Amino acid sequence: MKLSTAILAATAGVLGFCATSFGSTVTFSNPNGLSAEATFVLLNGGNSLQIALRNTSSSVPAGFGDSDRLLTGIAFDLGGVDILATGSSVFTGASSYTLNFNPSGPGGAQNYGANYDVSGEYGFGNGSATGTLSGFSGLTNHVSTNTSHTTPFGGPNLDGPSGLGGPAGGLISTAGLTGFGNGQGAIHDEIVITLGLSSALADFSFLENGARVEFGSDRFFLNGTPTATTVIPLPGPAALAGAGLLLVGTRRRR
Repeated sequence: MKLSTAILAATAGVLGFCATSFGSTVTFSNPNGLSAEATFVLLNGGNSLQIALRNTSSSVPAGFGDSDRLLTGIAFDLGGVDILATGSSVFTGASSYTLNFNPSGPGGAQNYGANYDVSGEYGFGNGSATGTLSGFSGLTNHVSTNTSHTTPFGGPNLDGPSGLGGPAGGLISTAGLTGFGNGQGAIHDEIVITLGLSSALADFSFLENGARVEFGSDRFFLNGTPTATTVIPLPGPAALAGAGLLLVGTRRRR
């Protein structure tokens, strides 16, 4: 995935206060029907990275159970920059909702709608501290619902026992809802991940190092392909940071 970078100029009056920015989108797909999409946006002068991650799968491969169809993590390589717990969060997408969330204790099953804080169901990893996952092919940074090499972001326990419980809490596509049971917690079909970073990113050149998503717990991995940079609205709580965006875009090298 070779990318070249370009600083895209725009006035705060046009873009910042309209809560828009430039995003670099990476798509992931396989002929078996599994697919995903991730849009990366730099916030706060490059000190934060936002990822809108969506399960776009068109079908469920034969032999895949409830947990296998869930998109549980994404990995990339920030080139020596670490993800921080401080300033990081995970929210459901603007039209997303949870399924089968069943916290222990009185009250039983509860579900949550759009733009809801689900940070307690996710965590992060930096190769320098937690080691890299073999399924992520050496990519040093990741966000996941699974426990291996993953440090929880922290937050209210919304689904099952305290701590990470992946694949529970992973993303399910619209197609994946068909035949989906009542025993597996999931989110349909998007989360918005905001990551605090140990140092600022100037652009999206880190995507040259690759990106990879995981389904289930080591059930299936897909490599990403970058697409054209687009002007996008900032999802959810990120609109409040519009005036502080670093306006950076990417385009494919010819």
